[in-house]
Amino acid sequence: FAVEAGAQSLRPCQVHHVAPGSPAHVLESVRFGDEVRAVDYCDVGPATLLRATSFPDFPGRRIVLSIDRDGQLLEVALPMTRPANIRAMEQLLSIADGHGRLLRQGADAEALLEALDEL
Repeated sequence: FAVEAGAQSLRPCQVHHVAPGSPAHVLESVRFGDEVRAVDYCDVGPATLLRATSFPDFPGRRIVLSIDRDGQLLEVALPMTRPANIRAMEQLLSIADGHGRLLRQGADAEALLEALDEL
């Protein structure tokens, strides 16, 4: 997920974007508008949130986010993963979405293969 401190119409630590393919997206545990209050039970603010969620190469480690969702406090455990893995998953989801669009438009197998070749 990504948090944009000070974004228009969002409070300082509200989730502005959940990266497709990230653990938060796959597990459907963090949503746009959720406000992150703590990471691993330590309170965070706009200046400390990025530092608290940036762990250099600790894949498999879990972090616990305390989030406020519409006034309800929730705890969410998320596995950490390398940014490269998230980017790869995001690309796969984009390819699948593009091919889904082609299929809905009635594309045949040849058109799908041509689209793959263009990657």
